[in-house]
Amino acid sequence: MLDRKMHNREPYGETSAARPRGVTLSPTRLIPPDAAVLLILFVVTLSLQWASGAHSAALGAQPDEASHYVTGVMVRDYITRGLPGNPVTFAKDFYVHYPRVAFGIWPPLFHMLSGVWMLAFGTDRMSVMFLLAALTAIWAFIFYRIGRPVLGTSGAAVSAFLLVSLPTTQMSTSEVMLDMPLAVIMLIAMGAYTRYLERERTADAFMFGLCAAVALLVKYNALALALLPPLCIVITGRHYLWRSKSFWLPAAVVLVVAGPWYVIMRHLVLYAADPGGSWPPVGPALAATAKGIIFVAGPVMFVLAVIGCVLVRLNIRRRLRVVTSKHQSLYVVAAAMVLAVFLFHGAIYPLYEARYLLPAAPALILLSWPTVGYIHSVLGDRPVLAAAALFAVAAAHAASTFVVPAKKTSAYVGAAEAVLACGLPRNGAVLVSADVLGEGMLTAEFVMRDSRPDHYVVRASKVLGTQTLMGKKYRLKYQSPEEMMTALDSIPIAIVVIQQCPEGQCGEHENVLTQAAARYPERWRLSSVISSETGSPILIYQITGNEGKAVRTLNIDMTHTLGTTFEKR
Repeated sequence: MLDRKMHNREPYGETSAARPRGVTLSPTRLIPPDAAVLLILFVVTLSLQWASGAHSAALGAQPDEASHYVTGVMVRDYITRGLPGNPVTFAKDFYVHYPRVAFGIWPPLFHMLSGVWMLAFGTDRMSVMFLLAALTAIWAFIFYRIGRPVLGTSGAAVSAFLLVSLPTTQMSTSEVMLDMPLAVIMLIAMGAYTRYLERERTADAFMFGLCAAVALLVKYNALALALLPPLCIVITGRHYLWRSKSFWLPAAVVLVVAGPWYVIMRHLVLYAADPGGSWPPVGPALAATAKGIIFVAGPVMFVLAVIGCVLVRLNIRRRLRVVTSKHQSLYVVAAAMVLAVFLFHGAIYPLYEARYLLPAAPALILLSWPTVGYIHSVLGDRPVLAAAALFAVAAAHAASTFVVPAKKTSAYVGAAEAVLACGLPRNGAVLVSADVLGEGMLTAEFVMRDSRPDHYVVRASKVLGTQTLMGKKYRLKYQSPEEMMTALDSIPIAIVVIQQCPEGQCGEHENVLTQAAARYPERWRLSSVISSETGSPILIYQITGNEGKAVRTLNIDMTHTLGTTFEKR
């Protein structure tokens, strides 16, 4: 009886719902509907970003956040100066001043995009935050456009706003990381493969391959897209596609477009992929990734998506009519995307962080809609009960998921201002001894403020010791307070910024620096103490005798990364 009732109803989400009868759209409307949706998405995204505190926080929510910002600024400055000579020489000089450049450690596309953006809109914090908000709004708008033929205008708009409100989305919108631009390209790739499944045309396969190649030039995690086509074949049972040339075309496109970068930079790619120790066991990694998949779009959304997958599977087997056959491919690709992200980060490259799972969020939201449609259809004859059920689902999702994550990293903004207030001379050096977050934040703050190249930010972990990118193979260079003081004077260092590291996150140089301050109190003058939201206070010392002096010599050991040393003489 239920099956007959379902067959007699129009499948949920038909586009006819998006254009009510009797309503005529005026051609003179000032803002087209799509532009209005995009604008509202941007305003909502920017408001959530502002509420998180990102517009006044330092770039240190993630260890690599400062690197992505500084590298983008370096690209911008290279263009601004008219492409002055060898870019490698320019990058080395920039790194000696601001040692957080990471060009080559990651693929280049986002750094080039952000460099061009800052060329037009400046290098300050608001500029880069607007870039992230724009990327998030575009991501949600693309999701709206992909979902509209299936869900109608209202359903697609609701889905887009759900996407920007997710805590993982909000954090990625407030952090200068590669995860949001990667999510944008992977969503476009999902749409391209949907069209390929619908029509099996070579042009659609080529477009998917192009999207995959672009995604791989943003971040290595895009390798998860390699799992998408085979998973779609398994789900749909179209095994004849294994023999189709169009099925294998995306791999060829990726090799041609992205392959050269990976071949040229292979030593840095392998270096960046090193986990810094032994790989975690697959079992715990799968469990952590599964938990992340549950929470990336919220537990309520996950349950709805799982039920939606079952309903779509029954739809494929023609046991239940939930979606029309022409919309079936989108749900198949969405399910494959969730599985691809889960398998890649749970088993193939088992390093888990919630932001890595961001490309699965739109797919999970989309897969929840067949369940919503089914509830609506079953309770269609009792509208009050149907409305109450849907309201209860929405309330449960909001209560279990929605929050505005705070970005609490503003202490280093004050630290940079305090250092400059001490009168750091042009081409003078400030030494920062902190964990990787603190060193990166102070470097990025000076990049924002300097007329580059100007001051030298000297990272203690790079100059007072040596270690790999992941903090392994540490070696202390200066063993005693006397040796340390001689090294600081040889550069010379005018100001020292110290924040005690969490246990085990810094090398022995931190202790030797503290001993030098105690040994030479007449030369170490404490000028500022800045409280920190996330750790010990930040101490700012002026080194008497070095004030007003410019840098004479500075050596940065890069043997672990590039097999050489960067020098300023």
